[in-house]
Amino acid sequence: MKLLIILLLLIPSIVQANSLVDRAKPYMSVLKTIIAEQWPTMPNREIPPAQVGQESSWKEKAQLKTSRELGRGFVQLTIAYNKDGSIRFNAYQDAVRMKALQKWNWQDDPFNTKFQLTYLVLTDKSNFSIVRKSMKNDEQAWKAALVCYNAGEGRWLSRRTAARKSNIPIDTWDNGLAIAHSNAEAAILYGRPLYEAVNEYPRVIFKASVLYLGLM
Repeated sequence: MKLLIILLLLIPSIVQANSLVDRAKPYMSVLKTIIAEQWPTMPNREIPPAQVGQESSWKEKAQLKTSRELGRGFVQLTIAYNKDGSIRFNAYQDAVRMKALQKWNWQDDPFNTKFQLTYLVLTDKSNFSIVRKSMKNDEQAWKAALVCYNAGEGRWLSRRTAARKSNIPIDTWDNGLAIAHSNAEAAILYGRPLYEAVNEYPRVIFKASVLYLGLM
């Protein structure tokens, strides 16, 4: 009886995972081509599709709109607004500074799947390149790079500073930077400490990445 209950509880998550992978499959060849062109030496190629799954559930026209931000597409490129309605930052403007994205007319075509995926690969490549020389292996570097992607490079740098002060290893994320944080990260955000939210992204992405091992 106990086994039956466990299996029944697992069914929705299995169905959801299969649905996610089914939506991803038509775009795998595009993503593979982009990786081959922009980052042919990428390790752990299952990571970027897991990011897309997390950001948009592989829904091409995914959109999150609030009074303070507008996120669109596979990777939820975001335009954020101040209280007075002025633009605080525009990720599209940062994206088109990249050579591979200079021809993107994002105003008319904000959901363009090829450009969205190219932005993801190039941003991951940049973040990974920054942290790799300081991390002990590719897996730990990827986790630090994911923090940079989700919370900014400054968050990774502040973790290194906190780790040094507490004599915690700075060349690993697990049992290293993941447990090192400043007092500022103890602040409560949406009902939990900020450091927990920061740590969640690489954990969730790595967990989801196993879905794409056979596709990449």
